[in-house]
Amino acid sequence: MTGVMEQVAGFLGEYAAQREHGRTWVNALRAKGMEEFRRQGFPTTRQEEWRDTNVSGIARTAFGLARPVAADRTVRELFERNRFGDAAAAELVFVNGYFDEALSRVRGLPAGVTVLPLGQAIESNSAAVQEYLARLAKMGEHPFAALNTAFLGEGAYVHVAASAVCEKPIHVLFLTTVPHGSAPLVSHPRVLVVAEAASESSIVETYAGGNGVAYLTNAVTEIIQAPTARIDHNKLQQEGNQADHIALMQV
Repeated sequence: MTGVMEQVAGFLGEYAAQREHGRTWVNALRAKGMEEFRRQGFPTTRQEEWRDTNVSGIARTAFGLARPVAADRTVRELFERNRFGDAAAAELVFVNGYFDEALSRVRGLPAGVTVLPLGQAIESNSAAVQEYLARLAKMGEHPFAALNTAFLGEGAYVHVAASAVCEKPIHVLFLTTVPHGSAPLVSHPRVLVVAEAASESSIVETYAGGNGVAYLTNAVTEIIQAPTARIDHNKLQQEGNQADHIALMQV
């Protein structure tokens, strides 16, 4: 194998093993993402945008794709340390990249504000999500975004209609837990925000995990904002001390 093929082989296997999505356009996006990642491989310090970021340790690690897990004591402790509770207008919680309905709260949002797991949004409002998803995160320029798209499925969708106002923050919380002794895991969180004209909202993304275990968070956030919309966006990175966190945010 060439160096690039050796690095991407594990991800190719996980990609081939994942369940086909019910929407044809999602499968097409996934295929394009894997094609681009396979073509580019991991970036190196010889590339201008990555000259100060050495990801060779990530490239050498055999990451397994994170799977859904039950909300055990470790997960609940992570959740309690990082939750916003009543301080948030809504709180979407994901564990190892998968939506946890029991820990989440989305009721009572102001009129015109929609907060959904991305998977549900694709099913309930497929055309609107398809219009914007992967429009800003150029896979041909960002190999980690291509890899994220290859495993597209879970994440958060926020839509703020024209003139709608959400005074409290919308909190999207991604938690990662890896059993001690397990192989390193990777998750690919995706956040899509669409804010229409004259709307006002505040969004906080939090990424948190336990110490002493290796894992990779490979996140992509796309924000489509009308010229007169106002968004206060914050990101809290509370990853574990052995974690790697790579993210692309395009507005």
